[in-house]
Amino acid sequence: MVGYLPETVGFYGDMSGLENLLFTAELNQIPSEEAYSKSIELLEMVELLASKDQPVNQYSRGMKQRLGIADVLIKDPQIVILDDPTLGLDPAGIQWLLALIERLSQQRNITIFLSSHQLHEVQRICNRVGIMSHGALVLEGKVADLVQETESHGYETKLEIEGETSVLEGKIKSISSVEKVSVEGSQLIIESTSDVRSQIALEVIQSGAQLLELQAHRNSLQEIYMRYFQEALV
Repeated sequence: MVGYLPETVGFYGDMSGLENLLFTAELNQIPSEEAYSKSIELLEMVELLASKDQPVNQYSRGMKQRLGIADVLIKDPQIVILDDPTLGLDPAGIQWLLALIERLSQQRNITIFLSSHQLHEVQRICNRVGIMSHGALVLEGKVADLVQETESHGYETKLEIEGETSVLEGKIKSISSVEKVSVEGSQLIIESTSDVRSQIALEVIQSGAQLLELQAHRNSLQEIYMRYFQEALV
């Protein structure tokens, strides 16, 4: 069984949240007693039990999204497809819904396909991602693996020290895999073909400078997407 929550959720506005769920249950031939108990359970799960008798046309966007989740789950699906479920929600509503999606996957063992342009949300809750560009699947896998794969094309490390940067800049440039060093005040931005943090730390110690920060820049899903999107345009 597959459940689907579209970007724009449609309900009968003159019917209550409970009545809408019972109607969906009837369409799926769920016995009336079971339908009622499941509806109450799901309304409680999505925190709409207090509003169960309120007409849906009085629900906010966030309430309709939560009712949509309950509507999808009343059929006990093994797979759920969510299309931009956080669209139009306030920050609190987004955090609540993302946490619910994680719980559904972990506690109910439901496979969830999340279609979204909010890539930071995808990176936060998804185990695997697929990136599409111009109708084609250009990248697929675990987020950590995709980050590692794209970082194999180059690394960026930010170094901040207290002290003179000119001598240290020259020493870092002499590291074999370092391609470029840019100085921005007390910070050095190092571009390299491999992870050179240990070599950089050693050079800082030997120079006598005080290390304030040494941080490797990790690609976000947004940056990975933009890279493949731009390549597709070439």
